[in-house]
Amino acid sequence: MKENKMATEPLKKLFWSMGIPMIVSMVLQALYNVVDSIFVTNMGAEGVVANQALTLAFPIQILIIALGVGTGVGLNALLSRSLGEKNKEKVNSVAGNGIFLSIVIYLGFLLFGLIGAKWFIQLFANGLTSVVNYGTVYLRICCCLSLGAIAFTVYERFLQATGKTMLSTISQLSGAFTNIILDYIFIYPLNMGVAGAAWATVIGQFVSLFVAMYFHYTKNTEIDGNIKYIRPQVNIIKGIYKIGVSAAIMQALLAVMMAGMNAILGTAKVDTSILVGTFGIYYKIQQVALFSAFGLSNTIISILSFNYGLKDKNRINDCSDILPPLKKWGLLARQH
Repeated sequence: MKENKMATEPLKKLFWSMGIPMIVSMVLQALYNVVDSIFVTNMGAEGVVANQALTLAFPIQILIIALGVGTGVGLNALLSRSLGEKNKEKVNSVAGNGIFLSIVIYLGFLLFGLIGAKWFIQLFANGLTSVVNYGTVYLRICCCLSLGAIAFTVYERFLQATGKTMLSTISQLSGAFTNIILDYIFIYPLNMGVAGAAWATVIGQFVSLFVAMYFHYTKNTEIDGNIKYIRPQVNIIKGIYKIGVSAAIMQALLAVMMAGMNAILGTAKVDTSILVGTFGIYYKIQQVALFSAFGLSNTIISILSFNYGLKDKNRINDCSDILPPLKKWGLLARQH
């Protein structure tokens, strides 16, 4: 079998060849919500109110990302380390448990979407019926069909952990372009409004998932995709979250902050639809820069974990030499 490039390729070249696709992939993930807001805001007379509804729903979308990212960070590190150790059985078990966790997380958000979406929007809508209706429709669709976003995070990490970051980026690109095209079609020609934006988002996420699954099962020979490995193992799940829980908590705190700002702005003695909606657009654009830092963090995690498992002290030290300038330039996300 051909040696994994994370064990042989010069580290600076490896860092940029893997890092740039990861940055692009993470930025595209952040752009999903920006694109929705752009199209919804331009819907017409109801655009401003609809954008306020999307902003109120956004904390839950951040929470979906938080749990996906936290699981993905732990999965990436443990999987890369096991690959470096050449422990084939553990590699397969870690991957299978990643799939199991994505299903469990999805079931939680499915339940929330069915029974909690309207309640959550009502907390911040200040009694505005139109905002409640728009927000409930959008959030319910995004939660009940969140499997695409959650499972894609897992399959994306399978590709990243084995060094195939370009394939993960192609997967993300396919979903992003699908989302943009369907946003226009659903919101304008088909006049589906906020529901159209939600459907465009989840369909785009499923397209990314299916493309990533195709690449994984046809190109990722280092991981056995046999269904038997999906059986949960407590020690592996603990190992994933021992590494990933801090990233999940840090991301989840962003959701709490967003919800808190929505609550504060909703009490203002002005047109809250403009105030809340403007904050939502600003915050979503800010996330684009934040997610680019996550892409660099994920690169370091993959390379460092692999060589830690390989017990290659020279490459581990060389990886450590890359970290200080990244922190100095503000490119390395602390939560990772």
